Amino acid sequence: MADVRLYLGLGGPGERDGRARAKAIRICTEWLDGATFYDGEGLWKGELEPCMVIEVLGADPDLMRRLAAHLAKEFGQSCVIMKTYLGLEGMEFIGPNHFTPLAEL
Repeated sequence: MADVRLYLGLGGPGERDGRARAKAIRICTEWLDGATFYDGEGLWKGELEPCMVIEVLGADPDLMRRLAAHLAKEFGQSCVIMKTYLGLEGMEFIGPNHFTPLAEL
């Protein structure tokens, strides 16, 4: 298990109108139980394009690699960047009235 971020460019043909973000989220919901999405702007080969960062805590890196490849194909991207942060020490799940250390889940 690891924390993983995928960096997905959304600047392909016909993808600049907001539908790309909805499409990426729909695809992710088919693959993942949970994720956080950040909108951004990326620079690739001198060109700015809209992008999305998809962050998953406690992810299976192999699953995330397959998802990244699928997203690259779906969005016509030459690649999707995957950044893996190993080690989940110190991560807690905190609710209104309690917290549960990861080791107890």
